[in-house]
Amino acid sequence: VGRRRHASVGSTLAQISREGGMLGLYRGISPTLLGILPYAGIKFYVYQSLKAWYRKLPSANMVSSEGRDPRLPVSMMLAFGGAAGLV
Repeated sequence: VGRRRHASVGSTLAQISREGGMLGLYRGISPTLLGILPYAGIKFYVYQSLKAWYRKLPSANMVSSEGRDPRLPVSMMLAFGGAAGLV
């Protein structure tokens, strides 16, 4: 109903670039980025907060490597990454 159908992604990209130039391919990226940035920032904050909380625990099992900050165990990194992704 008034919508055009394209045979493939390539034909769609070709038509957009023909009608709007290369900038036409990027139209709409600003709202997308504005929607992603708060989500990514919150996810990063939650992950870093969980890491800091874990490091303060007296029973924290940290792996140290040659002068660097001690690393979290892989299981904790996966758990904290999963928890941050749920937010």
